[in-house]
Amino acid sequence: EAVLERIDTGGRQYEQVWRKPLTNVVAPVSALVSDADGSFVTFDNWGRMGWGDDVIVLYSASGVVTKKFALTDVMSESDFKKLPRTASSVHWSGQHELDYDGRTLSVRIVAVDGISAGDEDDGNVEQEGEFRTVRIDVNSGRILGGTSR
Repeated sequence: EAVLERIDTGGRQYEQVWRKPLTNVVAPVSALVSDADGSFVTFDNWGRMGWGDDVIVLYSASGVVTKKFALTDVMSESDFKKLPRTASSVHWSGQHELDYDGRTLSVRIVAVDGISAGDEDDGNVEQEGEFRTVRIDVNSGRILGGTSR
């Protein structure tokens, strides 16, 4: 489960906003919380990175799941098979970011030779050195077209 807390106006004590169950069986590997509204995103499952339909999960500020993604929702099955892996995990990700207003999630996917991570013709993928970036609207869960730097 997750607990969202905020510090009081005096900056001395935390107050619980909510406590909710997560989709993860054990725990997510990492998470991002929006400063704008408290919505948040979790990544991966502890001990099974890259596997399952909840590799990326978007939650509203009240802790309700708004969208879940398997890696094959943001990249092709053939590209998924090319990702580096160990016995238990797929090593797919870089450092993800929420933009300044908390509305766009930039998901970094390892750019192994031959992996497109999406349809570049539609403009929803941007090559950035060792990673490809797929941008997702946090509120709708829609993969965004167009790129920005």
